[in-house]
Amino acid sequence: MKNVLLLIAVLFSFNAAGQGNGWEWQNPLPQGNMLYDLHIFDEQNVITVGGCGTILKTSNGGNDWNSIKRPTSNYLFSIDFTDALTGWAVGDSGTLLHTTNAGNDWTTQNSGTKRQLRNIQFINSQIGWIVGDSGIILKTSNGGTNWVRQSSTTTVYLCSISIADAQNAWAVGSFGTILKTSNGGNSWNVQNIGISMTFSSVYFINAQTGWAVGASDTLLKTTNGGTSWTYRPTGIGSYAHNSSLYFENAQTGWLSKLSGEIFKTSNGGETWMPQNSRVASLIAIKSFNAQTAWAVGEGGLILKTTNGGNNWTAQTKGNYNTLYDIHFFDALKGFSIGMGGTILKTSNGGINWESKISGTTNSLNSVYFIDALKGWAVGDVGTILKTTNGGETWINQNYQSTENLKSINFISDQIGWIIVSGGLLKTSDAGNTWTKIYNSSNTFRAIFFNDTLKAWALSSGGKVLRSTNGGSTWQPQNFDPDIVFNSVFFSDLQTGWLVGSNGTILKTSNGGQSWQNQNSGINEYLKSVHFTDTLNGWVVVSGFNGAILHTTNGGNSWIAQKTGSSEPIFSIYFTDPQNGWVAGRSGTILHTSTSGITPTHKTIVSVPTFSLYPNPAEEYFQIDSKSPILSASVVDALGREIFTANAIDLGGLQIQVPPSGVRGPGLGKDLKPGLYWVKIQIKDGVAVQKLVKK
Repeated sequence: MKNVLLLIAVLFSFNAAGQGNGWEWQNPLPQGNMLYDLHIFDEQNVITVGGCGTILKTSNGGNDWNSIKRPTSNYLFSIDFTDALTGWAVGDSGTLLHTTNAGNDWTTQNSGTKRQLRNIQFINSQIGWIVGDSGIILKTSNGGTNWVRQSSTTTVYLCSISIADAQNAWAVGSFGTILKTSNGGNSWNVQNIGISMTFSSVYFINAQTGWAVGASDTLLKTTNGGTSWTYRPTGIGSYAHNSSLYFENAQTGWLSKLSGEIFKTSNGGETWMPQNSRVASLIAIKSFNAQTAWAVGEGGLILKTTNGGNNWTAQTKGNYNTLYDIHFFDALKGFSIGMGGTILKTSNGGINWESKISGTTNSLNSVYFIDALKGWAVGDVGTILKTTNGGETWINQNYQSTENLKSINFISDQIGWIIVSGGLLKTSDAGNTWTKIYNSSNTFRAIFFNDTLKAWALSSGGKVLRSTNGGSTWQPQNFDPDIVFNSVFFSDLQTGWLVGSNGTILKTSNGGQSWQNQNSGINEYLKSVHFTDTLNGWVVVSGFNGAILHTTNGGNSWIAQKTGSSEPIFSIYFTDPQNGWVAGRSGTILHTSTSGITPTHKTIVSVPTFSLYPNPAEEYFQIDSKSPILSASVVDALGREIFTANAIDLGGLQIQVPPSGVRGPGLGKDLKPGLYWVKIQIKDGVAVQKLVKK
């Protein structure tokens, strides 16, 4: 029997910064960082680690994956447990983590190195090894209390280690390196095999029988402890790099590939049979028994089989194609487009992203909407798509060209512009025909109109083209020829920014007549810029780890933000100073309702779940809780309380607790559609949930 039934006649939505850094994943789910390794406790309990310190755990066979609080933002590459409670994880910059409660909490240990640590394996509760960059090998003989560096006699990158017993172990790595110890690591000897390919994984089932796999479909087997190795092709071809190997017993084993394929052997690796699994690149595979196994990899992908690999089911959801652009017309409706003709649409601020049929497999590079119904997307091999029904269906406008189209911008429902590699295209009839009106030997990258007359186009060699007559003529503005400009944005007719290579940010306050350099504080490649007004702006830093620069003073100063993503970000869009989205590799979409700033809230404790419905809502929503509610509050994206209602006296804020469930009078008309916090206070703490206002 529910103790409290609250009917709150207000209309709003909620968005929690689920990663604790101001940004939360919307695609893929539950998160999109690369996963590099996993450990299977039993058929119900599994833990996996990955990029940006990601740790996920399931206690119900993978039906739900829960994020564990991150003790580090460094990449984690490997994890191993000696029993149901005690385990370690290793990663970038010598990261060594330790848990004594099955991975629910982690502490940092001193590894004694800043080298990248790639793989960790224990043979029993006391003895374990770590291998990594520059030939590093660390060993513990006292259950991880101390780690001692051993001489590997090599400086190559070591990717994997396999331990047969306390004396015999093998490590593999780049340049065809296979090392063996027969004395517990006191000495390591090179086993020369005459192959220069990188080995990514090694697995021994005893001191005599083992396998090593790596680049270009390389798979070797030994039956004499590595004295000799025999080539065992999987049959998939030289282009498919092997990533991980795991044997359940002497006969049954699995092999994962960067191509996303999984192979299984039932005869000790003599032959390998392909299994239908291809979704995204796979990095690691392990089994609990001959029937149950998991594989993890790119974009946070988690696959599971319960029938020996005859079928693999994704336990994560979403689109894994790289996304190159994202565009919103309000806080709820938006699009993201990308590789393979991908078009994703949301109507609820990104809580759900729906795939739309584009009719092409060409990559799409840019999307632009002139209003809620009419929009265009452009891409490789001359692809131009148009929609007139809000993106539900798309029509190819059949532009006869093989050029790659980079950027699109419309100034009315008839007049639009497209950037091609060597110039500009223009349409005056809503895209039915396109004419090339500017030719250049330079590579063009982006175009921006801030009214029907004033426009900017960016090209290589530090060149910016400016038009003041709607694109009829263009005048070059020359900058440092070594700068590659990637993005331009104007918040009004006078104020704009250019971003590009070497951390370059330029600002104009006079409509582009002159530009002043702003100090970004970095020398990285800047990919995209977006402002909501003259003060609040964001810049995407190209490369890994999803870095973003943020300013609240028009660019006088910039502060780095971490999105919590290990994937490169390519596009950013904000609908107001609080609500924004980024899109990038492996289907990455992240959202913030706090300007990307980590929100500060009261401690959220483990409390019974409460429900909010209907969701999305229009005129009211209902809160159901199994615990007595002391108070309920609505908090906006900046943490400001819209109202707070005490459970003893809720009438003063038009909130009722009627026993019959009667709806109270509405406050929704006074609140704009957007993303808010809904909090309830109970005896043991604070609980939060999401709700969307249409």
